[in-house]
Amino acid sequence: MKRNTVSIDSLARSGWRWHGLVRPLPGLATLRKVAANLTLAQKFAVLCLVILVAGALVLGRLVATEIRENVMHRTSSTVALYVESVVSPHLQELSNRPTMGPQSVAAMDTVVKNPAFREKIVSVKIWSPAGAVAYATDQRLVGQDFPDNAELQTAFGGSITTELSSLKDSENVFERAAWPSLLETYVPVREHGTGRIIAVAEFYQDPSELLAEVNAAQRRAWMIVGFATVGMYLALSTLVAGGSRTITRQNRRLERSVKELTSLQSQNAALQERVLRAASEKAETDERLMSRIAHDLHDGPAQNMAVALLRLDAVHQAMTEDRRAGNLTRDLHLMRTALDASLKELRSLSAGLSLPELDAMSLEDTVRTAIKQHEQLTGSRVLITSDELPPSVPMAAKIAIFRVLQEALNNAHQHGGCADQTVKVRYLGRSVLLEISDRGKGFDLAITQERRPGGGLGLPGMRERVELLGGALTVVSKVGEGTRVTASVPIDQRA
Repeated sequence: MKRNTVSIDSLARSGWRWHGLVRPLPGLATLRKVAANLTLAQKFAVLCLVILVAGALVLGRLVATEIRENVMHRTSSTVALYVESVVSPHLQELSNRPTMGPQSVAAMDTVVKNPAFREKIVSVKIWSPAGAVAYATDQRLVGQDFPDNAELQTAFGGSITTELSSLKDSENVFERAAWPSLLETYVPVREHGTGRIIAVAEFYQDPSELLAEVNAAQRRAWMIVGFATVGMYLALSTLVAGGSRTITRQNRRLERSVKELTSLQSQNAALQERVLRAASEKAETDERLMSRIAHDLHDGPAQNMAVALLRLDAVHQAMTEDRRAGNLTRDLHLMRTALDASLKELRSLSAGLSLPELDAMSLEDTVRTAIKQHEQLTGSRVLITSDELPPSVPMAAKIAIFRVLQEALNNAHQHGGCADQTVKVRYLGRSVLLEISDRGKGFDLAITQERRPGGGLGLPGMRERVELLGGALTVVSKVGEGTRVTASVPIDQRA
């Protein structure tokens, strides 16, 4: 026996309709605006609700359809069993004749009039293989032919069909007068022994009891699906809400940390700017102080020593004429020599302490002035290679560059034993890179650093000048291979 086929459309027409499930959706722009104001947890809750509701609707529809299918299948199976056991024996003569005899009609009348039968079945038709009505509750239909009956053809093909009929066909005049719709079942009747289909029994049942059963089963299924959906939604929403609160707390702590870090960075930047400004001012103040000391030395002790030397010359000349003052003349000569040497040293020291007028000089003029002074004082030769340098740089940067060149070239001449030095100047955008190198005898940098506390001030002074401006100075030297001093001096206008 094949499974029955059920017309879902006809069931829907009987009252199984969905109302209020599809409503006009708001505009896309409104949805976007609302979504933009939702938190991550709220977006998840809305999306989860949509997915769960859609899944519940699909699942509920599938369960409802399955319930209807099962009820219809059970009904058709019951009718088929009844036909096989009760009706089929009275229709066997249709295997060799197109109509039923009086005895078979009387037997069918007895079956149809049975109270138990009439409680379930309200109308019956027996169709012969020719497609005509061989027996019917409405005797007026007997012998009539109703073509284009697809369900009848399916039943003669061996399948049981059950559907909720609206009774609009011409064969349903009797049924349509008493009922708005009936459950219609077509069952093939087979010949005993051969299994050949010799007729089709068509039964009409009142669907009210069946519909009530289906509706009750569907309500139970929808309640189960609904409760399961609500439970899953509440569980997921609770889980996500807890995670969202944790993320929100962490975000707030992170925002506070970022604000504190930003504040600290601003403070550090302000402090760095103040340090650079103080370093620049210190460099200029130191240079003014040394210039003042140089002027004071030149105008004070140096002038006094020059006057003393002049007077000593007069005394020496007078005493030279007096031959009796030989020893005193020798002592005066020694005093004059010492004063003369001291005067030269004071003048040299004064010249070294004071800077030339750097305010009006460009950076390139500052570099060439430092090199020219060194060449004039030492008689050595300095080879210079330079990029195109910016015309205007801060005064502190020019002072540092001049002093580094002065000290590095002087060290190379005095300690390196080399008369030829090389100077390279490169412009790097926000800094100037100086490289002073020689091919002298060099020195052991490690030993020099160990002796620094009691040693000279040349290298530490250069490094301090550069680092105060935010730059860096490195010295590379090896015994017998010369020395290279590299200084990176920032020329940022903020310095």
